[in-house]
Amino acid sequence: MKRAFLVGILVGAVAAAGTAFAGTSKPTTSMKHAARAAQASGLERLATVRIAHAVTANGEPLAAGTYVLTLDGEGPAVEGETSVERWVEFHQRGQVKGKELASVIPDDKIGQIAKDPNKPKPGHARVEVLKGGEYLRIWVNKGGNNYLVHLPIVKK
Repeated sequence: MKRAFLVGILVGAVAAAGTAFAGTSKPTTSMKHAARAAQASGLERLATVRIAHAVTANGEPLAAGTYVLTLDGEGPAVEGETSVERWVEFHQRGQVKGKELASVIPDDKIGQIAKDPNKPKPGHARVEVLKGGEYLRIWVNKGGNNYLVHLPIVKK
């Protein structure tokens, strides 16, 4: 009963995260499956995002598509003065398709790192191509922290 309740909450959160998608307002069956798989494995879910460009994550190709982002549980990789880096996994159809380091920056320090006044609302994510078109930034605002993932865009 408790597990079914938690899965229901997770599916509801995926549905509510529609603003994190670029043009997708309803979760698909594969997104629900990926979210359930991430929850069942005990990983902390950050957001569901749609990546419109082929990119590289940790030097490996990552195709355009919709992914459930989770913290992989390995803990901090490097602790800096204003941030901590954590591994973020990209789940699709119940499988990990890639991972990349994210800078984890508390809300009270984000102004020192990112000068963008349009940060995502708490519990939401934003995916955007940065100036010059060479990098894609995934910005997740969750639990008083900002997770910034930068992925090189694969040039055609």
